[in-house]
Amino acid sequence: MNLARTLVGLLVAPPAGLLLFALGERMLNPSHIDDSLLAVALYFTCAITLVLGVPTVLLFRFFNLRRWWQFAIAGALLGPIAMLIIQYNPRASLIPHMEVSQFVACALLGLACALIFWAIALFRISETHAA
Repeated sequence: MNLARTLVGLLVAPPAGLLLFALGERMLNPSHIDDSLLAVALYFTCAITLVLGVPTVLLFRFFNLRRWWQFAIAGALLGPIAMLIIQYNPRASLIPHMEVSQFVACALLGLACALIFWAIALFRISETHAA
């Protein structure tokens, strides 16, 4: 992994994934999304990238995992885990309540961010279409 491309990927993937997700949500549910929440969501997305994404990238680098589907699976798993961490309340139940639609939305957001990161940091046409 190239360090410069990795850093750019870590900086660009969270806002790009969030904007892509917000555009898709707006197309499916025009009256559902609140634009004022995008700034808060961007803050959490960037924080989760630092807390969960950077260690995941380092683990992937250590084990030489470079395929798009490996990043897609990790992103889809880390999205709901991140939401459970954000919603955690030690005074409430051990596992916070999450609706299925929230779970799916977090998985899709994590998937989008991971694939955008992979496209920026790792994708090379010469490697995928070699003769």
